[in-house]
Amino acid sequence: YAVVAPWDGVVSRLIVRAGQYVAPRASLVEIYDPCSLVIRAAVPERHAAELTTDMAVHVRLDAYPNRIATGRIARMYPYLDPRLRTRTIEIMLNEPLALLPGMFARLEVVLRAMEEIKTEVRKSLTG
Repeated sequence: YAVVAPWDGVVSRLIVRAGQYVAPRASLVEIYDPCSLVIRAAVPERHAAELTTDMAVHVRLDAYPNRIATGRIARMYPYLDPRLRTRTIEIMLNEPLALLPGMFARLEVVLRAMEEIKTEVRKSLTG
């Protein structure tokens, strides 16, 4: 039999090999589309409510040690992980970067820009 994937992608793991028996609907391989990779991160509960979609994010990947990429929060999961007390967010990069599944990233989320703080101070001083 020939098995054809519904989209172009990269095989990341073979689960069964030729000659092995499989049950109906069993996974045979894992594939991913390199163009669809996002950075997924867990945010501690104490900061989870401060985030919104489209917030700016600075990303440092261990694979690119001298580069700081920029991105935005594209998706926020609507619940906290009950065991870890974290909220999952997904970051889309602004410029293309070769990502691989399992890469480690350090994120810095810009909660408020200096201009917003200056505006708030001016408003409070002018009353």
